[in-house]
This record gives sequence, C-alpha cells and structure tokens, in this order.
Amino acid sequence: VISGPAGVGKSTTALEVSHQLQAADADHVLIDTDELERIYPVPDDLSDVTERNLAAMWGTFAARGARRLILVGSISIASPSSTGSGGRSRTRRLPAVVSLLRARPWPIA
Repeated sequence: VISGPAGVGKSTTALEVSHQLQAADADHVLIDTDELERIYPVPDDLSDVTERNLAAMWGTFAARGARRLILVGSISIASPSSTGSGGRSRTRRLPAVVSLLRARPWPIA
C-alpha cells in the first residue's frame, strides 16, 4: 500500500515498484484507487463503493494467479483482509511539505 497526499509521487513510486517486480519476473497487479471512485454524483457511501470495486478487481486478478498487489491512493483504503487477499501487507505513506503542495498548480484536499 502506497498512500499520501496528492502530488507526492505515489503513482511514480508504484510504477517503479511495478517495473522492479517485472524485472524480477514477479507476478503482481497495480491498482490506483483514484480509478475505483470515478462516479458522479458522488454517493454518500463512496468509501464503500471504492472498497467493493477493489474487492471485485482483486478477486478477478487473484483468480488469474496474481499474488502481489500494489495499491496506491490518497484516501483511506480497504484493508487487505477486506479484499480477500489474506496475505501479508506493507504500507508506505509518502510525506510531503505542505508549503510545497500548496505551491503546486492544482489544489490539494
């Protein structure tokens, strides 16, 4: 799990981890939670929608033999047990200096 505020390099880090796993010929899946919650109008239970989408995607990939999940997002994301992975998990939160985030051309939450 790679999490942190917008603009700290979560996606870049996740892509690098994916490239390293590919180089080692290690099966894996990379899921960005931003893509799991693109719905309008935004429902009151968005976190539930996101978690259900994640569980469905992971179930599909796991059925194809995937054993590793790189999960990246700026939100509070589901626990590995709720997605049915049942395995070990490691979480990395990428820190950022607030003044640098505010200086970016896009707003932060």
